[in-house]
Amino acid sequence: MDCEDKVYVLVVRKTKDLHAGNLVKELVPIVDGRGGGKPDMAMAGGSNQAKIQELLDTVAGKL
Repeated sequence: MDCEDKVYVLVVRKTKDLHAGNLVKELVPIVDGRGGGKPDMAMAGGSNQAKIQELLDTVAGKL
């Protein structure tokens, strides 16, 4: 698997209402990944591209 086969997730918060690290930890298992970060920015990577739409739908429901 190379970089083109991976799914990358980046969350950057604009308000104090969101903890970027917690959101990434909740979202990234959807695409079979792992990651984390700080309250203001978090990153993760996954391997299941077939679940990208589910990930996006989940994000929309959280915001």
